[in-house]
Amino acid sequence: MDYLSKMKKVYTVDWSVLDTMDWFLLLVGSLGSLLCIVALVYWFYRFFAYLILVSLGRERLKNPPFWQKMAASLMILFVVMTGALFLFLEQLYKYLAAWGA
Repeated sequence: MDYLSKMKKVYTVDWSVLDTMDWFLLLVGSLGSLLCIVALVYWFYRFFAYLILVSLGRERLKNPPFWQKMAASLMILFVVMTGALFLFLEQLYKYLAAWGA
């Protein structure tokens, strides 16, 4: 028996276990949603606070490190909030399952 077939037999996902964990998955999903909302509100706070500092003359509008950090954090937030991360993980799981079959 080759290695991949042994791994497939040992590490298969038992979906019946997930059916009994609905309450936990709902709790984790709600907590994740709240954390995403808090992170987005904090992002808007940092953005508008920076714009206020620019209008008062305390900061320069041309500040590449600030804009790079804000763009990267916004992209990460959107990837997590839209579920694209889970879509990527699902595709990776399907690819690995097909590769090991």
